[in-house]
Amino acid sequence: MPALRLSLAATIILALLGGLSGVVTAQDPDAATWTHVTGGTVEGEWAVDATPARWEDSVEFRPTRSQTFTVEWSDPRLPETMHVQQDVVLHHGDMTSYADFMFVFADSLRLEDADGAWEGSGRGVSGPDGTLMLYELTGEGAYDGLSALFERAFDPDTMAVDFDGFIFESDLPWVPPLGAPPAE
Repeated sequence: MPALRLSLAATIILALLGGLSGVVTAQDPDAATWTHVTGGTVEGEWAVDATPARWEDSVEFRPTRSQTFTVEWSDPRLPETMHVQQDVVLHHGDMTSYADFMFVFADSLRLEDADGAWEGSGRGVSGPDGTLMLYELTGEGAYDGLSALFERAFDPDTMAVDFDGFIFESDLPWVPPLGAPPAE
């Protein structure tokens, strides 16, 4: 799974950079249109809705969870206060082992400070071998005209959440539409 995660992350980054090549050449060649950013949680706690989980066969629809993280970012344009509302569906495999599971996530999030905010969403999947999650954000206030795209990584042993991605000095970059699948 770590190799798959690295491969998927590399594919996304290459697709984004490939999609940006036309934008970069149309502007000043020395002016970057994106900035690489990283971040890591310093603290945070989940608050879980009191609604009980709902089951359908081996699928558990968990109650919405909310969290406020404090995140240390490599770029000061991303505020340290992050509010997340997360909906989770847990798919149990053969129900004989906790190691046989998969979570599917849908997050809504907001980062905010006195200067402005970032709002967006994320989707992801997590299993015994790791987590893949991608967030898309749009800036407001002092961050208006900016967008961000980053991956969230979770370490279940330390409970640490790390972020790695880009701030774009524009809307999110154009990504080419998918073509038809190959014939064979």
